[in-house]
Amino acid sequence: MVEPFDSSGSILPGLHSYTYQEFVQQFVLDFPDSKTREEIFTLSFLWLAEVKRQLTPAEVWFSGAFITGNLHPHKLEMCVFLPKDQCQESSLQDCIRLQQITERYKIHTYFGLLPNESEAWNTIIGPYYWTEQFGFNTQHIPTGIVVMSWNEILKALI
Repeated sequence: MVEPFDSSGSILPGLHSYTYQEFVQQFVLDFPDSKTREEIFTLSFLWLAEVKRQLTPAEVWFSGAFITGNLHPHKLEMCVFLPKDQCQESSLQDCIRLQQITERYKIHTYFGLLPNESEAWNTIIGPYYWTEQFGFNTQHIPTGIVVMSWNEILKALI
């Protein structure tokens, strides 16, 4: 379900599941005068296609100025969550390589582990940690996070 923007231009605080179509509508198509949104969106999904070639995440969280009413955001922030049992040395190396090329895609990316049964993992790089990192704007005001399942993203990448 699409979350409305509040008076500060953010979606309501919390985690909000979106479909690909809802994401495109609210954050790209609803801003026809934006000079940056379409390009950032296109580049971000090209980067996710690179992710698809190397990893199989569980879900992706989207945050930052792109997930606000800002007409001309400069980048999109993402946290790509991998299943904990999938994290081997080679997948960690893939994460590092993928993160090193993000600047050209106008995104800022991070990687986390999901699901996390161990409290220590949640504190270090699990969803609780990323909720604290992504759940506030630069003025420390709570903001919303858009969550999209990897299966939903795969539909868009096919």
